[in-house]
Amino acid sequence: MRRRLASCGVIAPACLLGLGWPGTWLTPVAQAESDPPPAVSFNDDIRPILSENCFACHGPDSGRREAGLRLDRFADATTELDSGSQAIVSGDPAASELVARITATDPDLVMPPPDAKLGNLTADQVAVLERWIASGAEYQPHWALVPPVAAEQHDAVAAIDRIVAGTLAARGLALQPEADRATLIRRTTFDLTGLPPTPKEVAAFNSDPSPVAYEKLLDRLLASPRYGERMAADWLDLARYSDSYGFQVDRPRPTMWPWRDWVVSAFNRNLPWDEFVTWQLAGDLLPAATDEQILATAFNRLHQQESEGGSVEEEYRVSYVNDRVTTFGTAFLGLTLECCRCHDHKFDPLSQQDFYALFAFFDDIDEAGLYSYFTDAVPTPTLRLESDAELAALTRADHACNAAAAIVASREAEVRQTVADWLAGRAARPPALAADKAGRIDGEIARFAFDDQQADGRFVNLAPGAGDDAGAATPPDNRLVAGRSGKAIQLTGDHPVTTPVGNFHRSQPFTIALWLRSPAAFERAVVFHRSKAWTDAASRGYELLIDRGQLRWSLIHFWPGDAASVRMTEPLPTDDWVHVAVSSDGSGRSAGLRLFINGHRAATTVVRDNLTREITGGGNDTITIGERMRDHGFKGGLVDEFRVFNRELSPLEIYDLAEPGSLELALADWSRSLWLEDEAIIDPGNPRHFRSSDVGLGILRSTEWKKALKVFFPQQLSQARLTELLGEHAAARDDEAELLRHKLAALRRSLAELVERQAEIMVMRELPEPKLAYVLERGEYDRRGEAVAANTPAALPAFPAGQPRNRLGLARWLVEPDHPLLARVTVNRIWQSLFGTGLVQTPEDFGSQSLRPEYQDVLDLLAWKLAHPVAEGGFGWNLKQLVKTILLSQTYRQRSFAASQTMTDDPLNLWLARGPRHRLPAEMIRDQALATSGLLVETMGGPPVKPSDMPESFKPEPADTGDALYRRSLYTYWRRTGPAPVLEALDAPPRLVCVARRDTTNTPLHALVLMNGPQFVEAARVLAERLLVEHGGRATEAVDQAFAILTSRTPDTAEREILRELYAGQQAWYESHPGDALRLVAVGARPWSVTAPAIDVAALAATINGLMNYDEVVVKR
Repeated sequence: MRRRLASCGVIAPACLLGLGWPGTWLTPVAQAESDPPPAVSFNDDIRPILSENCFACHGPDSGRREAGLRLDRFADATTELDSGSQAIVSGDPAASELVARITATDPDLVMPPPDAKLGNLTADQVAVLERWIASGAEYQPHWALVPPVAAEQHDAVAAIDRIVAGTLAARGLALQPEADRATLIRRTTFDLTGLPPTPKEVAAFNSDPSPVAYEKLLDRLLASPRYGERMAADWLDLARYSDSYGFQVDRPRPTMWPWRDWVVSAFNRNLPWDEFVTWQLAGDLLPAATDEQILATAFNRLHQQESEGGSVEEEYRVSYVNDRVTTFGTAFLGLTLECCRCHDHKFDPLSQQDFYALFAFFDDIDEAGLYSYFTDAVPTPTLRLESDAELAALTRADHACNAAAAIVASREAEVRQTVADWLAGRAARPPALAADKAGRIDGEIARFAFDDQQADGRFVNLAPGAGDDAGAATPPDNRLVAGRSGKAIQLTGDHPVTTPVGNFHRSQPFTIALWLRSPAAFERAVVFHRSKAWTDAASRGYELLIDRGQLRWSLIHFWPGDAASVRMTEPLPTDDWVHVAVSSDGSGRSAGLRLFINGHRAATTVVRDNLTREITGGGNDTITIGERMRDHGFKGGLVDEFRVFNRELSPLEIYDLAEPGSLELALADWSRSLWLEDEAIIDPGNPRHFRSSDVGLGILRSTEWKKALKVFFPQQLSQARLTELLGEHAAARDDEAELLRHKLAALRRSLAELVERQAEIMVMRELPEPKLAYVLERGEYDRRGEAVAANTPAALPAFPAGQPRNRLGLARWLVEPDHPLLARVTVNRIWQSLFGTGLVQTPEDFGSQSLRPEYQDVLDLLAWKLAHPVAEGGFGWNLKQLVKTILLSQTYRQRSFAASQTMTDDPLNLWLARGPRHRLPAEMIRDQALATSGLLVETMGGPPVKPSDMPESFKPEPADTGDALYRRSLYTYWRRTGPAPVLEALDAPPRLVCVARRDTTNTPLHALVLMNGPQFVEAARVLAERLLVEHGGRATEAVDQAFAILTSRTPDTAEREILRELYAGQQAWYESHPGDALRLVAVGARPWSVTAPAIDVAALAATINGLMNYDEVVVKR
């Protein structure tokens, strides 16, 4: 029967909600006394008993297994125990210890034990176990772990109905008649678009006499762009999509929406489901992966992320990988993998080793455990989001930079050749090596000797041209001690020395040099940096660290994935003064980073070489020595002669910083006589032996030469190397080359600015070499056990030979047609979205704790069809074909009510003895109000919007204005700790984790939201205005039309009478309270059009608002 409106002037919420049917769980069909006992099935009858009562202590979890007894496998259950007994003796219940224990009355012997609080097994359960053992105690693999087999592979629509009708007939039931057309179009339109049909669409369908009218309707709806939006809504729950990071801070994450739009597009294009899955799991690993395929992998990065100060970075990084594993398990396998993160699964054949073997697939990206609090940098790895026009501009700018770099390189090569020619006597001395430049190093912007501290605690900047206010400052905790020359600053590691310089862009060449003395081979210590903080700012800027006893020099946008970094191969000497210089050539590449020790280029290895964005920003724009926020300072370290240059110094200039005066000697007029031969100047056998033909005796005996010898020849140097040094220096000081370098830097800066304007999205990018993964004891991030290799669970099909041991191999394993889970889980989820409950009631758990589906044959038929190619009679992963097949079935098309006893016995409609009936999801309820009122703005895609109720959120956000207020709920800003209140009240989840099914509650709060929510009141008022205008102010006709718009049918006589009474009551109220009428018509951002009297609009709006809360409007049936 159709539920009726309450016959009164006030609409009772309890009447209007109508959100479910009361009842009990399923009543089993009684057996006739003469019938023989049914055959016992392990999967249907025995596994549920053992799983519920025994597996917790005698199942797969080896860590919790008691008495050495395992009951989930035949071989273990029938093995002789230490006591000499056998839990199960095949064919002999009386000899089976299991039977003895479950029938025992002694509390010390009975199983389950009293302290388990499970109660005793029922007599029926005991009898079933005894019959099973007597018949041979045959075990079966869990049904969900066996590949599906389709008994009927041709007409899937007819097969669904035959299977369902046959099962119903055994219960004395039958399929219901087909729903009327108005109900059918409303049901299918919501199911395929998430929106109600328009009156015009309803009329066209009702009047179409074609026998294929319904199929044409389905084809039209499946082709609608709204289909993708409808399907995406469910997938966003599974993917834990959100526009914020989550956890305590829950900062906005403004660039994840392109993935949401990709999902909509993928559904609309009907991207084959195997590709939809593969791209999201491993699109970056596909051959010649496109940006779209890489974008799809954002699925793996949609988990919560933390930035709270003091959090342990590695702890959260591990938790992110754990989330990917458990989401993979829920979304694609339908298994509760979270259970085996800390121990073997208690109920399913999944070990802790299996969990971390899957963990190894998802661990191999260059990510941080914390996102940056002080900057808006997107956590790496990322994909740049750019339009075709933006890509063209970036390409042009990049080509311009490359061309300019080539010109610089050409000029520098020309200068180096001129030096070689001069040394060979073929050319005049290059201007860059002129004597007047011999002892001068240009570009110095800071020099702190730490010899004299002013009264205000500052140190004078000794660089040429530095102002009086350009000094360095330090708290008194850092003290002056004897230094390399004069005094040095001794650092506490907790107190900084701040300087006024150093805010270099990535495109700017610069050099920093200092003398330091390290008291220990630090695991980690900050020597100096230009950044706000370590993890709190993702180290954005640049830094010189002692890392595991070695110096590491880095330019960073977001550590670790967006940085250029090199590390010294040799350890830093301790307890000794060492001159250190670092430089950047402005390229932003690791090849442009140099590190010098005591004036000599140090051997380095590349740590990172993926700096793509700017290094400035985030705060603390100048160099700090010895300390950084929430990092390890240079405790007890000494620093002296700290110098900063706004250009890249040549190696000879850097040598001069370590050995003052050496540059002047190297460029003295007489030095050319040193470079006359291609042979080694120093005899390999005797470094102090020189041929008189090469060097004049007068020079050889001079004091200056002896000093030069000590400076330049600590090792055997060939003429070629010495020529190279002079050539590099000349290139560094050449005026023309310097001008070209300035032009190159400007072009690089312009390119960087273009890049900075491009948004980024978090994606997956595989590291060149996989990380080592380990079993984590009790799941704790810092308790590593044995190492594990990437692999799939032992209870599932073996990893395919020849596939790479990475996410791409895992995806290909998953989409194999005979994989037992993916297709079943997918079909079940689609069925759940259409019927309200899946064929398997627990879509997140197909394991032994789930109930076996009432219609496994239907599930397996559709799963087989979905996964198998068209040539074999399948759908070839065509999701639209799967959806259409289900919707064409009479099982779906039947009316949604049945005999009252059937409704009572089967409240969840697991028997499928009637059509689907369930409350609309939160998004559909809101979107329906907007659509029926004409307020809905159907613009697709784009950044999230903030509707009018966002200021009332748990974490308030200002509402948007204009059209943004009326977009589909799919595009609403989704904040994990504070979703839009209307959606949250109607059971939309916060998406903290993967959500396979939403909770459905039934509370007065729903009615309060629908009756009083500003957007629902506004929608009712706008619709009222429109209908009054369309019907010339005739309220009765407007009321009837409102009912038809909201329910897709015309009201009957009784309903029409109730509606008119309701309207009359509201009109009387507002006539006596005109101020209330004016307040109602002012609700919402859309202004009152004043085309109808306020009292009439208010009365009709109140009536429509009541209709919006009516069972038939908020429930799909």
